[in-house]
Amino acid sequence: MAYIGNTATTQAFTPAVDYFNGDGSTVAFTLSKPVASVAQVQAVIENVPQNPGSAYTVSGNTITFTSAPPSGTANIYVYYTSPVTQVIAPSQGTVGSSQLQSDLSLTGDLNLASTGARIRGDFSNATISNRVAFQTSTTNSSTILSVIPNGTSTQSNINLINNSNPTNASDIRMLVTSSEGSVRCGISGTGTYLPMTFVAGGSEKLRILTSGGITFNGDTAAANALDDYEEGTWTPNVGGTATYQAGGQNGVYTKIGNIVTVQFQIAIDTLGTGSAFRLSGLPFSSASISSVQTGCVSYWGTLAVNTIFLSLYVENNASTIQFVGKNTSGTTVDNGINLFGNATTIYGSATYRVA
Repeated sequence: MAYIGNTATTQAFTPAVDYFNGDGSTVAFTLSKPVASVAQVQAVIENVPQNPGSAYTVSGNTITFTSAPPSGTANIYVYYTSPVTQVIAPSQGTVGSSQLQSDLSLTGDLNLASTGARIRGDFSNATISNRVAFQTSTTNSSTILSVIPNGTSTQSNINLINNSNPTNASDIRMLVTSSEGSVRCGISGTGTYLPMTFVAGGSEKLRILTSGGITFNGDTAAANALDDYEEGTWTPNVGGTATYQAGGQNGVYTKIGNIVTVQFQIAIDTLGTGSAFRLSGLPFSSASISSVQTGCVSYWGTLAVNTIFLSLYVENNASTIQFVGKNTSGTTVDNGINLFGNATTIYGSATYRVA
């Protein structure tokens, strides 16, 4: 006969009886089946039925009597009066594809918290859905987690790949190596990628692997690419046999592309055979250009001569700074003035172009 509603499910209940030995002191006994309430079991002591709720209670697999049953062999028995509704966990390895529905939906989180937990398989036949799809990329021989906006067919992929040949510009790719992971991000519709490396360690860094550098606003000219950034220290000196006061040789620099800015502090103790107007030790050799690459002196003390003006410039194709000044009135700055002597102190900075 036809009917309306869900498909009927046949269930069977197998009667069961548990026997226990009383000892005059034990009140709690372990049942062979879990139960939800006292109404699902009937307890009998010395062939006398007990009143559910007042004579005993149940919790899961445990029945607890209000008073300890007397001593006796199998003088306590509990029989089950109705089937038990419970959630049964399947044994490991007993659930296969035939037990799962074809379109599995999760209402909560999928938590892969255990060590080594993973999702794997052949997703080569997966189709684009309105949420998340797993696919196999034939181009990169890799598993792709495709994140697809609801109601669209455009996907943005997060790929775990084992090569460096990305093809889809909408992808974010991770290339795993033995020591660090590389992330390749699509930056144009032609499949051009910017390789970057996240270096593991105490402080995370972003490393640009490409030698071409970074360009902006669609600019493709190699001369306009930002291809270097550095920060560091350097040690200014005047050469020869000069000695310096404690902490008297300090220098820092920042290099952006081919432009370097340096700051320095030098405090001479004894000049000896050191230069009286040239500072050496720049972190990068300068380019040879027609224009003068200048800087400034912010403080000086105990010069070897009186000055009314003091400045500096970076010498061409060299890692040296020459100081210039004027110790008398005039219209031209003089080079090669012997400015430095014993106990001279100078602070300054310069910006120059490298080759």
